Amino acid sequence: MNWLQQEQEVTAAFAFSPQIALCIDKAANRLGKRIPEDLAIICFDNPQIRDVENDYFTWIEQNFERMGTEAAQLLLNTIRNPSTLEQIVIPVSLHEGKTTSIRASLEI
Repeated sequence: MNWLQQEQEVTAAFAFSPQIALCIDKAANRLGKRIPEDLAIICFDNPQIRDVENDYFTWIEQNFERMGTEAAQLLLNTIRNPSTLEQIVIPVSLHEGKTTSIRASLEI
């Protein structure tokens, strides 16, 4: 919560886990910040926190199965040919919840 108090100009936070997103949300509420009007929050992975209408947090869905398959294939390729250098891009999906809003950013 200290960083959120000290950095008043922060308007968005990206959490690497749903648990961190929840902590940021609680800290923002304690400081009187409105979500998403004052602070937008986005996280990786489905936090499975919903209200009646939809997801609460905006989150990025990663394809863990494909990540594992590609990582294993890269490892095998590198073992076979140590000079192998590859870059792989795995698409992700954005699931918009109530912690981000285009409308909120237009109102500021």
